[in-house]
Amino acid sequence: MKHILLILLTVILFSHNSIASTWESISEGRSYKLMQDLKIEDGKKELFLSKGTRLKALEVSELNMIKVNFQKYQVQNCPDETLETDLELVPVDIKGTKLSVGVNMTKGCILEVFVEKKDVEKASFLL
Repeated sequence: MKHILLILLTVILFSHNSIASTWESISEGRSYKLMQDLKIEDGKKELFLSKGTRLKALEVSELNMIKVNFQKYQVQNCPDETLETDLELVPVDIKGTKLSVGVNMTKGCILEVFVEKKDVEKASFLL
């Protein structure tokens, strides 16, 4: 019986790690991995963050006046610390979730993500 419970627990834990986080489940201080490629441009330069890139959540807050969930991440091993971009819409296509989030990069490789409140329960592009 203990053997079966141990196997079930292992399966549950393993399967949980392969499921995308929802936007509302993101916690400050935790590290996440991108589950899709992100291409961010500033008009002259392009920053490509590949699937598997590690991000550390620095801030999660609500911008109530515009009904948006705001999230800020430090990009690990960033190739261009000086890149700054304007806000652009990025499609999220994870496990059938179809939505777009606003994304921009600030100096120091800080990725800012803006999610409409109506979409915070949907799958994010983070694991």
